[in-house]
Amino acid sequence: MLLKAALALLIAGVMAFTFYSFTSRPDYEVGFQMEQGTLHAKVQSSEIYPKSAYANNALQIKMQNAAKEEYLYIGVKWFRNGQEIYNYNEPKLVLGKFAKGDQIRAEVNLLGPEALDEPVVTLPVTILNTPPQIVEASSDLKSEASDVIFARVNAVDADRDQLRYRYKWYINGSEVKGETKATLNVAKCEKGDEVYAEIVATDGLDESQPFKAEAITIGSNAPEITSTPPQVIGKDRKYVYQVAANAPDPSSLTYALDTAPEGMTIDQTGRIEWQLPNPEVGERVFQVVIRVTDSTGGEAVQQFELAVTATASTTE
Repeated sequence: MLLKAALALLIAGVMAFTFYSFTSRPDYEVGFQMEQGTLHAKVQSSEIYPKSAYANNALQIKMQNAAKEEYLYIGVKWFRNGQEIYNYNEPKLVLGKFAKGDQIRAEVNLLGPEALDEPVVTLPVTILNTPPQIVEASSDLKSEASDVIFARVNAVDADRDQLRYRYKWYINGSEVKGETKATLNVAKCEKGDEVYAEIVATDGLDESQPFKAEAITIGSNAPEITSTPPQVIGKDRKYVYQVAANAPDPSSLTYALDTAPEGMTIDQTGRIEWQLPNPEVGERVFQVVIRVTDSTGGEAVQQFELAVTATASTTE
């Protein structure tokens, strides 16, 4: 009886082990099954995709006709310039693991009972130069006192190459021939013109797509009067005020008095002079309106009052 009991326990243990083994691990035989042969035939035709590889693309192993779940049954070793990328065995090689000029290959093998004695080595791919990309650009006439329009560019390059730029300028949609620098002289424009640059970035090997910068309308960059009318009149009863203004082209500014007391003048440097009239009894208030215009039609206006009394030597 003891012998029969021991034999029964042994048979039960073997059956339990067999059941556990086939339900607790992948069913490789099913996983590798295909219409003809097993999956390791597919591994023999593995390749790295994309074949035209760049530093901003992830790389991955592809097996012809393999289903997605069948990738669970492969093991991969990746090599960069002949050196293994250690502790990385995924079918997909993520960004940051390689750079421009690197040569990448992989060794692929099956897991489980159909594993090959020798891994299948893919053909190598070389990481190509990534063309630069312009993400934004604008035409800037307001940023500093100058007589030119600036093209401002923001570009990126996945390979971190030093970039150079080519420019074409357009006024009202027509190319300005011969203008290929990052600036355009405002003397070529008139008030109301729409101006923009078309920019191409190059890393020395490849170029970006042409990028149209944000356009500006000439005249939108009006000059700004920055000075304040003085409140002091000289003892000789002479009023002097030097008008100051910021503008992209200061030399193009024109100064004029729209409203002023009789005898007040302003010259082309913005200097105002006025000899006060003979003293009179009481107080008189004089209106002054100054207009400053640039060569593109932008303008600024400043207005103020001068209060003059018969006995005072200063305005109030």
